[in-house]
Amino acid sequence: MEGYHEKQTDSNFGAAACGGHACGVYGEQANYNTEHGNGIKRKVQYVILPCQENPDNYEEKSGLQFFEYGELDALAAEAVKRSLNTEDVTDLIPLYSYENVLNLNFISDEDKMKGKYEHIEYITVDWTWPYVYNHGYHKRVLSLLRCMPDAAIKYDAASKTGYMMYDLDNGMRLYHMLKDMGEGYIGETPEAPYLYLNVLGNPAVMAKRTSFAEFDGVLKDGATITELAKVDTVFNAYSEYMRKGMIYRMYGTRFKDEEGNIYEDSYKKFIDDELRVDRPVSSVLILTDGVLKIFWDYVGDDYVVDRYEFREDFIIEGQARARQDAAGRRSEKQ
Repeated sequence: MEGYHEKQTDSNFGAAACGGHACGVYGEQANYNTEHGNGIKRKVQYVILPCQENPDNYEEKSGLQFFEYGELDALAAEAVKRSLNTEDVTDLIPLYSYENVLNLNFISDEDKMKGKYEHIEYITVDWTWPYVYNHGYHKRVLSLLRCMPDAAIKYDAASKTGYMMYDLDNGMRLYHMLKDMGEGYIGETPEAPYLYLNVLGNPAVMAKRTSFAEFDGVLKDGATITELAKVDTVFNAYSEYMRKGMIYRMYGTRFKDEEGNIYEDSYKKFIDDELRVDRPVSSVLILTDGVLKIFWDYVGDDYVVDRYEFREDFIIEGQARARQDAAGRRSEKQ
């Protein structure tokens, strides 16, 4: 059993400690704008591109800000330090471009080769999958901060879970779920261990506080994402991502042509290809009264609910397994 387990902390946020691998939060829609609650104006930020980190590897210079070797790691450490030293981390939430973060604008293969592309937000992927199945590859706080070098981070030492928060300039908020998997990293500074926390579970995009009862009569197997978006507009973000962002990520011309025109059958291929690697396309929505996980299919001309699970106790089945279980399966095959 694994998933999201929620504990009330205050009137605005519920921190979730996970039974298995991750955690999540739900938040008020207030202050999801260009200003913090303290009135400080925020600048819209963008994902750091490979050509900004290693410009010498690319013949054509981007003209964007360049980061010296180790500079992004130092910025990541500072972001963690700020969160550790701030009582209310909501005042630290940075503002990022919605279209940029979700990769909604087509980037040509040529520009990808020039280092002008970085896809970091896989919001329809349970990030426990690479932890379990891609031995040696773990997505950590540091790897995320290297691409989005600012964040508000909240961590509960007792449950060894936490989350990172980013506001998006379309009025939504993005959460990444964190878990200490007991790998025993010890750093020279207080913030160092936090940089190596695992980013696991589905990232969650939130638009507003929604209860499960609001989906009554709408949520069912076969319901379209368009129908669900009438209850909670967050599903518009998931639809855009699955129609653009995730498809644009695919290399070659299997899903789209060289100009980014997406083939009609690409959406179903996307679903089927993910299933072949035991990575079903899914999304997690943390509600005021429980957690909802939806697995998606594509039928006709829209994404539809293949199946879903709602749990009032905030514990929900996921893809995660204990690392030793995954190691055991690998050893059995050898």
